[in-house]
Amino acid sequence: MGTKEYLDLGKSGKVWENYFCPFEWRAQDYDFYVKNSSFLDEISVIKDTIEIPTKDLFQRMIVNFSHQSCIIKGNSLGSAESQIIWEKMNQDYNIDDLQHEDAQLPEPKSLLDKAGKEIEIVEIRNHLLATHYLYYTLLKSEQEINIDNIKKIHRTLLKDTPQERINVWGKIQKAGMFRTVSMQAVGYHLTVYPYGEEVPALTERFVQFYKTVTGDNDEPYQIHPLMNACRILSSFLHIHPFYDGNGRVGLSLMALYLARGGFPPLVFQQLDRKEYADALYKAQAEKDMNPFAPKHPFRLLIAGTSESGKTSMVVHLLLGSKYPKIYPWMSGEKRGHKIPKGGSKAFGERYIPCNNLIVVVQHQDEGLWEAIQCFYEFIAMDKQASW
Repeated sequence: MGTKEYLDLGKSGKVWENYFCPFEWRAQDYDFYVKNSSFLDEISVIKDTIEIPTKDLFQRMIVNFSHQSCIIKGNSLGSAESQIIWEKMNQDYNIDDLQHEDAQLPEPKSLLDKAGKEIEIVEIRNHLLATHYLYYTLLKSEQEINIDNIKKIHRTLLKDTPQERINVWGKIQKAGMFRTVSMQAVGYHLTVYPYGEEVPALTERFVQFYKTVTGDNDEPYQIHPLMNACRILSSFLHIHPFYDGNGRVGLSLMALYLARGGFPPLVFQQLDRKEYADALYKAQAEKDMNPFAPKHPFRLLIAGTSESGKTSMVVHLLLGSKYPKIYPWMSGEKRGHKIPKGGSKAFGERYIPCNNLIVVVQHQDEGLWEAIQCFYEFIAMDKQASW
């Protein structure tokens, strides 16, 4: 077990947040705004000339928004079918009653008779209910966003789906509950999501950021609402607070923010999913256009008692064998030289003589493994140092 300070740091999310700075605006953001201000201002003018009040427009777009959000996730139902589902729900049920946590929701066949598409029907049904909740509960009543209603949206979106309750490596992940497992972005191995322990604190700070950009901002340099909306979505998705359904929750929060600013919710038409995923990846990977900034972030938080095997775990996971990479430096031999049979007097000794260890590595042009190797070469130079 690590010291309380190390464990608290792990749960605080500060290691991840301080590197990626998801809630901070940088010079490049303001530069982008200046370069594109004419275009963004034109959008604002169009928004101001819309005769339909935003709240009414949002209500009219419930089906389109819900449908397109599900399409991004891979749902294959057509927009006309989503409209049928919405009409059946309003015709045969009281939508407000369906918002209760213990409500029995309509069976897929009662909404759309399409064999083999039951799960997709449920996804559309759930998103319609979640968007209805956004409009009638959060938008019209001007409720502030908070952790509880974020979890409420997530529970609604995943109700009666296979992802409502799923076993991941022996840990049950439930809808409406923060994930407790580590995540990796499929196809984007350099995207770094926080550990499960970091999620609660980071989501709290996301809510604070959301309230900041939603309220009156006294900063001398203003960011356009569309840029704020994009940052809301990207920061939420990079925190990735839930095991599944983050995209739909993030788009819902983005839509709510825009509606409160007088904009209609964004409805992505014919969106290329790869372009969408690439843009999210770049939002984190290109957080700093400084050429000297680390290109491939890597971080570890490891806490353990003496002789608990902290270093062996890191080395074996990341470097493969520690034999040719660490011991040659400790014994004074050059990189790549093999230790003679029988070993040197340093062979086998502990090479990180501390009871607790935090490793935070940021490297630039080196490959990932080379950076870790260099780190160990550094700390191995002085075995008595209090690393």
